[in-house]
Amino acid sequence: RAEDAWFVFDSLKVVKKVAFIDEPLYIYRQVSTSTMHTIQSDRYERSKAFRKKLLDANNNLEIKIDNDEFYFEFLYEAVMYCRSMSQKGKIEEINKVLNDPFFKESCKYKQYLPLHLKSLCILERFNLKPVIRILLSFWKF
Repeated sequence: RAEDAWFVFDSLKVVKKVAFIDEPLYIYRQVSTSTMHTIQSDRYERSKAFRKKLLDANNNLEIKIDNDEFYFEFLYEAVMYCRSMSQKGKIEEINKVLNDPFFKESCKYKQYLPLHLKSLCILERFNLKPVIRILLSFWKF
């Protein structure tokens, strides 16, 4: 997924025309043991770094992005990471995410979020981290 994004951004720097084909031209093979289905200890930081690079690249290309859509996947991944850390009893890792300025900024963009993630963003705005930690331990994704 990240490789696809970098290919697109690099391509946009040199192409003169872009077309969209609304049909699948390839498929992803889903394997339950792949890294796509596991939560790695550095997943949150890697996800944040990737998005910051995309924002920098976007500024250079001057493409209008929909912030609600852009931050949707990041917030979902952040919550998945926090839930995994909650199950492992790693409260300090959850606190790092909840106190991270990039996470807090991302919570402003909630148009496309499902209700439970919108709730998390509202709780974050009111600095109710203990409630967030409790919810993370019970939510099913």
